[in-house]
Amino acid sequence: FTLGQLGGAVGAALIGRGLAAAPAEFGLAVAVVLLARETLRPEEARHRLAELSLLAGGIHGLGLAALLAGTPIGSDASLSSRILAVLGMDSLHLVGAVAAAALLRILVRRSQGIRRGISYAAGVGAMALATGLAVAGGAGEAGAATGALDAPVESAVSATSGMAGSQRLAPSTPNAPVQSFLAVEPFEIRHEVMLRIAYMQSQLEQPELLQQLADLVLSSTQLEVDGAAPEAVVRRADFMTVDPTGALPRANPVPEEVREAVVGIVVAYPTPGMAERASLTWSRFPGIDGAVAATVIDPETVESQVLTAAQPAVAWENNLLEDPIPAVEEIPVEPARLPVPILSLPLILLAVAFLVAGLRGHKLIGMRPSASVAAARVLLALGLLVGPVVQTAVALPGSAGRTPSERQARRILAGLLPNIYRALEYREEGAIYDRLAVSVTGETLTDVYLEHSRALELEERGGAQARVEAVEVLEAADVESRGDGFAVRSMWTVGGMVTHFGHRHFRQNRYDAVIEIVPVDEVWRIRSIEVLDQERVR
Repeated sequence: FTLGQLGGAVGAALIGRGLAAAPAEFGLAVAVVLLARETLRPEEARHRLAELSLLAGGIHGLGLAALLAGTPIGSDASLSSRILAVLGMDSLHLVGAVAAAALLRILVRRSQGIRRGISYAAGVGAMALATGLAVAGGAGEAGAATGALDAPVESAVSATSGMAGSQRLAPSTPNAPVQSFLAVEPFEIRHEVMLRIAYMQSQLEQPELLQQLADLVLSSTQLEVDGAAPEAVVRRADFMTVDPTGALPRANPVPEEVREAVVGIVVAYPTPGMAERASLTWSRFPGIDGAVAATVIDPETVESQVLTAAQPAVAWENNLLEDPIPAVEEIPVEPARLPVPILSLPLILLAVAFLVAGLRGHKLIGMRPSASVAAARVLLALGLLVGPVVQTAVALPGSAGRTPSERQARRILAGLLPNIYRALEYREEGAIYDRLAVSVTGETLTDVYLEHSRALELEERGGAQARVEAVEVLEAADVESRGDGFAVRSMWTVGGMVTHFGHRHFRQNRYDAVIEIVPVDEVWRIRSIEVLDQERVR
């Protein structure tokens, strides 16, 4: 057993391939039952104990490789550490087996029947436990395919994490005269500036104060993106309420002291995609004999520094680990497929041949009938074990485009719904419509665009558009045929994140809707969405 376990565990760990826990434990349980049966025979009738033990150890070793890969032992390149780990576990097994055997001899010294019953109960219990693990593992895998759309998020915070709706990114500098935030995102770079009026009263005149401040920011800063100066668009200029949860624009004026007043300016610079490098330079510091607190925020990192007249620029380079540009892909209409285990079929056929030969008392390749039956058991166990490892699927003729099951409908939605929100992340209407057309039929394009383009808009944050982090299909039920397609009642959540004046704010909406889906040019597309209920979860 130890030799087999060493060969399986060490070999599989070195080549980086092994077995999942459920198949490995199932295979080991089969070997345990076969070993128990052989050891209960009289000594002269026992055979192939060494081969069965070697097989059992090898199967368990293949599963052990996956366990070692996730531990410090697995990360260590030393072969000796893996060998010592396996030998240590087997030593504990051996001590436990000797102690159990000694206890059984004391308890049932003269009762072979009780020992036989205990052994069979242990074997059957192991089989039942392994089967339960296998079933539970399969259910977990099926439930995991919920259509998550994941993007890199700083730290452990995500749109579905359940944390608070605001996360501070920039250092807290509430009394700084000027705070500068450069948010680098796909399709645009935003320069968000917070100004304290008390430091620049001499330069301001009523009543066009907000416009003067916006012009002041534009004339005091220059942004260069990939070697060019993009067009600047002043998106907002508002008086702000600043608190630990972030900065809120105020649409309506309220009485406040001049020394406490803060104005927020948002300037957007459209880009064709994700910039490779950007540089922001403050050419002048209006009304300030100090510095500008500057923070650069991209989808993965945050960097802060203090700009002065001697060092007036902050630079950014694209070192992102993942491309944040949202990809929109067609969801093909696939026929129903029948899984065919490639490796299991020949093993099962050989097992049948050996079993038939053994039961009829014939010799197959010179093996005795009893040996043929034992070989059939081993081959059948191997066939069941390797079945999920290597298999293919055969398409069933005439099954493409038929009304899917609830599970299949959920998989289709898990591809289509994220496509909608990915398309809406583009800034130009033409680009949005082109990508929506991949997953939505023509007559529904405008409705989907108008209804969902504001789904994650944070009005209380100045109308900033949230970047979608996760789309999760929670339920797909009541699937029914409808014309050339089908309708399904679905519930899903959409989580998004927006960066706004040095904070990241999270929003999550839940939808309940009846969606009609049709095959068009061999791809699935949404023909209509009837929203039954919509609520803001976070």
